[in-house]
Amino acid sequence: MNRIGKPFRISPSSIGLFFKCAQSFKWAYIDEEQAEEYSGNYYAVLGTSFHKAMELDDLFTIDKQDIKKFFKLLFYTNLTEADINWRDDLDESKKFISRGLELLEGGYKLKERWKSTNDVVFNEKYFRINFPNKFFEDVYISGKIDLAIKGKNNDIYTILDWKTSKTLDNDIDNNSQITIYIYYLHKTYSIPYENIFGALAYPAKDKILFTQRTEEDVKSLFANVDKLLENAYNGNFEKATNKNACFFCAYKKKCLTNETQKRI
Repeated sequence: MNRIGKPFRISPSSIGLFFKCAQSFKWAYIDEEQAEEYSGNYYAVLGTSFHKAMELDDLFTIDKQDIKKFFKLLFYTNLTEADINWRDDLDESKKFISRGLELLEGGYKLKERWKSTNDVVFNEKYFRINFPNKFFEDVYISGKIDLAIKGKNNDIYTILDWKTSKTLDNDIDNNSQITIYIYYLHKTYSIPYENIFGALAYPAKDKILFTQRTEEDVKSLFANVDKLLENAYNGNFEKATNKNACFFCAYKKKCLTNETQKRI
């Protein structure tokens, strides 16, 4: 039944890409074609390094200044692994290190809001959940939760996702990433939806945005996943009609080449 011939992994980012441009979704997640521009850029490395520093702070009792010193080494290590030739542009790497240190300060400041009243349940947690459907045999939803905390004196859980950007989510109540994370906590730990909050933490803005989900919200998202799978099963991969979706696309050259060949 599985025409793809391999496990079909669905993630919050792949869901978003499918409904933005199904053709790009196919190239990225089914054909697994290499992106034209390597995604491991300075911004991605900054995010990876910041997340690791926050994880270490949660797991171990490490002095804040020691983590700041470690961050520089961590950043350069991640730049090297991402195959970015940072040695030819030291000013650029130094700029991002400076920004990373500012993010760390903001992250510590935000943590003070929940450290004394909450316990860490887990952090940097990878998960996968089987997704039964009538189109493909081996489908699962996967993700990685940055941090889950629980109130010391109550049964309130919060799933928190660190965001290193300066742009706030203007529609957090429809954020599919948060919906999937809340569903995971509900399903795995049998926690009522009303006891779970989702949060996006922005250390660059000193902001935390909170939201919740109901069972109906989850059903609505899963209906979209079913729609995605149905289209994939039938080979329907339409290209984006909104050209704004093409701005950050990793397959622009391939897309333009295909269009030219069609005209010929």
